[in-house]
Amino acid sequence: MKSVKPIIYLAGCFPVVIGIIGLIAVWRFVAQVKKEITPVNDIAKYESILKEWKEFAPDIVNHFPEAIPSDAQNTEFYFKPRVLQSDSRIELRYRTTPENIESLYEEFSKLTTKSSYGGTLVHFPPNGGDADIIELEEDWEIMHFDEDPDNLPEHSKEHGVMISREKKEIIYWADW
Repeated sequence: MKSVKPIIYLAGCFPVVIGIIGLIAVWRFVAQVKKEITPVNDIAKYESILKEWKEFAPDIVNHFPEAIPSDAQNTEFYFKPRVLQSDSRIELRYRTTPENIESLYEEFSKLTTKSSYGGTLVHFPPNGGDADIIELEEDWEIMHFDEDPDNLPEHSKEHGVMISREKKEIIYWADW
């Protein structure tokens, strides 16, 4: 009878061990999901996120620079992953020289299918909390590169740039 007790003891521990393994698996799954749905504003992640977008949506991010330009100042990056039915968004914003902003303006004016002026951007912070509302003044020209930007279906791919020649800033953007 003495040899039966260790077997009963081990059999009783088995559900506890399985439970612990299950909790660890659920915790890791939740952590991974949170990571995949959390907005990113770390400029160091720009190139890797852009590379991912170029694999599944190259047609809407080809106008983005491969790397942050060396003369870029006040650089900001924003990426909001797609969650369920929401759109995903990627933005790169920076200030540059008067010559570069004029060159970029000329380059992107040729691709523009629709322009508007001023607008609002909504950025969700990575750690939760209230969204950042960014008002763009009338000196910002919002250039759409899509064939028919007024008649795009919901959750379609959209892309373009926003340029303020006055502030010498550009925001590359794409939604999907």
